[in-house]
Amino acid sequence: MERFLERHQDSISGVLSGFDRLLFRGSLRSICYVKGLEIFLSTQRVLIKDFKDYVLKLSSRLSEHAKQFANQRGRPYRFINSPKHSKENIDRDIQQQDGIREGLICVFGATEPCQSYEVRRNPKTRHVELASVPRKCLHLYFYFADREFGLMHVRIQTWLPMSIQVCLNGREY
Repeated sequence: MERFLERHQDSISGVLSGFDRLLFRGSLRSICYVKGLEIFLSTQRVLIKDFKDYVLKLSSRLSEHAKQFANQRGRPYRFINSPKHSKENIDRDIQQQDGIREGLICVFGATEPCQSYEVRRNPKTRHVELASVPRKCLHLYFYFADREFGLMHVRIQTWLPMSIQVCLNGREY
């Protein structure tokens, strides 16, 4: 880009710049690796064999909280059952239909790929152990209309390690 600007500087009267989308990613670093998760589970007094039940309860609590969060604000919660449907387009339709100018627009749930954990039996030691694996789990999307940034969303993975993303739409900024 710099070379283009230098080469054509006589023909350019100004330059506009900005970002298309800005994505912030967050994670609980202490449980993003197997040993860290094992230490965490130990502090919670959760045996490896009980991992799935523990995470199912945690995931369910998070999902229920998202539904309550939307309900308390008079906003819809919807499960999007196909990746063919654009969450952003559905969100924009809801925003326009309900006349939302600022604040929470809606909350979506969607089953999507993620990096997470599962319990496996080690054939050498014959013990159960945690393994980091690609899998699918429920992700929650909280769509907001922000006065400064326009449309934005927060995406939370409901299965450990519960990564989070905040996406700002720079085209509206």
